[in-house]
Amino acid sequence: MFFKKITYILIALVILLFLSTGIYAQYNAEEGSDKSFCLTWYPLSMIIGTYSFEAEIILSPVMTLNGEFKYMDWEFGDWTLSSLMLGPGIRYYPQARAPEDYYVGLYFNYQTAEVSFEYRDINYQKEIVTSNAGGGSVIFWFGKKWVMGILCAEFGTGFGYVYVSGGEVEYTDIYGNQQTEEYSGRGASGFGWAGISMGMGLSF
Repeated sequence: MFFKKITYILIALVILLFLSTGIYAQYNAEEGSDKSFCLTWYPLSMIIGTYSFEAEIILSPVMTLNGEFKYMDWEFGDWTLSSLMLGPGIRYYPQARAPEDYYVGLYFNYQTAEVSFEYRDINYQKEIVTSNAGGGSVIFWFGKKWVMGILCAEFGTGFGYVYVSGGEVEYTDIYGNQQTEEYSGRGASGFGWAGISMGMGLSF
């Protein structure tokens, strides 16, 4: 209970810092930018057990090259889920003030995932089921970024196409015997909303 309260307090402080940084930068913005690199952390994603970071290299006043990293580690009772996602992206800043102001971006990500859970049959024989899958996504992202000295903050949302190339399922019974089956992941592919992000970080 104490840990949850601390978590909520930290989340509230992150939101407050995000808003204050954005408002300050909005009213104290200068034309152009002397920044060449940004490192952004997305702390709110930790609510769902996801650790997310993004590096941004400024190529020109209107274009940046980005690298995204996400690691997910969930546990629900006998269920566990881990996932790794990484890949490059590009952002276009129409106001020619990269890495500040409004932007639109395109990301290409590679993703792997593993799900494991315990299953009991009608005879209450426990069996561990582990599923591995690989795939990726193409995401269209847009939002706004603020820079205040060495600090930065951003907000964004987007949509895209996620595809699962396939994987395998491994069954392990109580005697340690294993059986593996391969499957196609086409049914899990499709278009959808990619969520929202609220990030904060450092710019150099």
